[in-house]
Amino acid sequence: MEASVDVIVPRQAWADIQACLEGNDVSDEGMAQLRRLGFFEERASAEAAYESLSGVARDLLAPYWDSLGYVDLLVNDGGVVRHAAGWFGVDRASCVALDIDDSVALSLYEPGLLPVVMADLLDVGPRPVADPVASVYVPKSWVLELFEFSSRTVRDSLADELSTFWPEAQDAMQEGKWKIWTVSSMLAIDEALASDEGDARVAEGDEHRSDEALPAGEGETLVTDRGETFVAGETLVAGGGGPLVTDAAAADENETRGPICVLDTPAGYFSVVFEGESAAVRPVSTFRVWCALIDMIAEAA
Repeated sequence: MEASVDVIVPRQAWADIQACLEGNDVSDEGMAQLRRLGFFEERASAEAAYESLSGVARDLLAPYWDSLGYVDLLVNDGGVVRHAAGWFGVDRASCVALDIDDSVALSLYEPGLLPVVMADLLDVGPRPVADPVASVYVPKSWVLELFEFSSRTVRDSLADELSTFWPEAQDAMQEGKWKIWTVSSMLAIDEALASDEGDARVAEGDEHRSDEALPAGEGETLVTDRGETFVAGETLVAGGGGPLVTDAAAADENETRGPICVLDTPAGYFSVVFEGESAAVRPVSTFRVWCALIDMIAEAA
């Protein structure tokens, strides 16, 4: 699976691009860098909008600018934390921003590929079902810490809890063969979705910002934070509802599905469900993980 456009830019440059498109101020130095990178013409000002982008940049960022929805992914892969965000437009083409160290890789994908791209980034594939099908409860703070940095103490503590029923999962975590990830999606609910034609651009502003909390909602989830804000690194994802709830609810003009949270080990997948200050960890099949993930994203993208 290949993207039609791939560009790697400094993280600050991506922040400046977003600021420009949202009508916010950008420093002269930042604007000069965007011109050097080929995003804006030489005479473009800091107040430049989408129409002032260069042709290639305009094509690349079209799904972001005309966004009908947004998917957010955060994963700690054995101590390596990665963040990705994807926006899709009226034609269901998508722009995906993937953090790579101090840079951001921007890619444009053909219509309908966003769910597949996100599943590929998570490496969702066959896993055995851990036996027995039981639940262990750990402090919620452990899970949050695993998303923020590689804490050997927290990792080993969680592994010790898993050893009660699933020693294979304990071994995998201690060997660094694990990842924990969370995904949420937002679908804009406006007249653009009720029509097959016309300009489908979401209102300029909060709808496509990745650094703000999304409205709480209910959806097909494997984990929710039941009314509290889930804080993971620099990403804020608002939770709400119960596990594996169907028929997502709308909040304001947006529909937020998720977040779902999964611990992935060679010994099997485990859903993580927040219950107050605790987190319930229980085995879940590959099929259920796949269906929950793709259903949550594909409903929007």
